[in-house]
Amino acid sequence: MTPLTDSPPDLRVSALDRKLACAHMRETSKIRKQCYPVGKGGDIMDKAEFAEKLARKAGLTKKDAYNAIDGMIELVTKALASNDQVSLTGFGKFEIRPRKATTRMNPQTGRKINVPAKVVPAFKPGKNLKGVVAKKAKKR
Repeated sequence: MTPLTDSPPDLRVSALDRKLACAHMRETSKIRKQCYPVGKGGDIMDKAEFAEKLARKAGLTKKDAYNAIDGMIELVTKALASNDQVSLTGFGKFEIRPRKATTRMNPQTGRKINVPAKVVPAFKPGKNLKGVVAKKAKKR
C-alpha cells in the first residue's frame, strides 16, 4: 500500500497534489517506489476512478461497477492460476510466462544468490490497443 494512492477516499489526495508530491519525492528522496512516474499529459487511474467511469459508461451503480471489476480480476486470477490464458480480442491476452532459474548477486554483500525458476503473469496487448496507444502517443 503506497501512502499517496491507496488511502481511504476521504484522505485521498488529488491528482495534482499527487504529481507535486511525487516530483518532490523524486528530487529529495532515494526511495522512488512510493511514487509512480507520470508521463506527459497522463495520470494514474485508480480503482475508484475506474469504477466511477465504468458506472457512467455502462449505466451501472458504483457498487455494480466495483463488483464487475472485482469479478473480472477474480476470473483472470483463477484462469492464470490454473495455467489458462484469457484472451480479449482486440484488447489483449493475459498469460503466464516461465522464468528460468538464475544466479544473481546481492549488491550489498557481493554474495551470489540462486533464484529458482518461476512462473509470472504477463499481459500482451492486442493489435487494436497498440494502434490506439500509438495514435495518442503521436499527438503528445
